[in-house]
Amino acid sequence: MLLAVMPLRVPAQPNAEAGPAQPPNSTARVQTGGITGLPAFVLRSYQFPEPDGRVRLEIRFGLVNDLLQFVHLQPGRYHAAYEVTLVLLNEAGNFSAGRTWKRQLRAASFAETNDRQHLNEEKASFTLAAGKYELRLEITDL
Repeated sequence: MLLAVMPLRVPAQPNAEAGPAQPPNSTARVQTGGITGLPAFVLRSYQFPEPDGRVRLEIRFGLVNDLLQFVHLQPGRYHAAYEVTLVLLNEAGNFSAGRTWKRQLRAASFAETNDRQHLNEEKASFTLAAGKYELRLEITDL
């Protein structure tokens, strides 16, 4: 299981002059070895102003195959699965928004199951009012 917690601040009036996407509020990176020098896990958040005054928060993250346990099904066929849970808590610690989904991956070789170069990328969006939030991301290897 991989757990990341990121504090987020959603401003009342995002800076529309800077373009539609605001720079990431924060980026989390997890390094699980010095073989490639690349992060094994990346988490970023972006903010986009909405016409109604709220903000669309886009969460993007990725993880490499090497973080997952692949099962060898037959020659040339490997399988892994994981579950993602994203939860946004408001300043009082109450649930504001969230989403859970499962993803399955296939690999053609053992070397591909240990790949640390390719990120399996995911994203989710939420529309929020201004305020302070805490993002909790949990990834469970199935």
